[in-house]
Order: sequence, then structure tokens, then C-alpha cells
Amino acid sequence: MIPPEEVTRDHPALLTCCVAMSRDPHAKHRLLACLLAALRAHGVGGVHACINSTDACLHEFYTKLGFGEIHRTETRVYLARSF
Repeated sequence: MIPPEEVTRDHPALLTCCVAMSRDPHAKHRLLACLLAALRAHGVGGVHACINSTDACLHEFYTKLGFGEIHRTETRVYLARSF
């Protein structure tokens, strides 16, 4: 699915990740913190993620990382974060 222009205009990078279960409950947060820092260091102005509109756990996860909802369709939610 191609994201709407209103999403990619200010948040050109697409974040897609799948983190396996870990004994360290903070591993996924640290992993994404490193990824976001690398994007920022390379001059990327913002990043977006597209999730299923029914996935409350992922929505909460991205929200805790500073992402905000910027676009919603019937089946998808676009969350984004600027640097």
C-alpha cells in the first residue's frame, strides 16, 4: 500500500520492524532508539509507520516512542515522528 502524500511529505522514511520475543523487555525500545538516531544522523526529517487499525498493542508501542497518529483509513493507521 502506498502511503498518502500527506504522510510522506514530512515523514519520508518508512519504519517496518518485527522484533522477536526477548528475555530483555527493553530490547525493542533500544533497537528502535538506535534506528531513529541513525535516521536523524543521516538527515532524515521524519519517519512513519503503517499499522493495522485494530492493533492496539502496536499503536501503544509507537505512541510511547513519540509517534503520533497522522492519518487513518478503515484498515490502516499511519503514525509518524519528526526529528
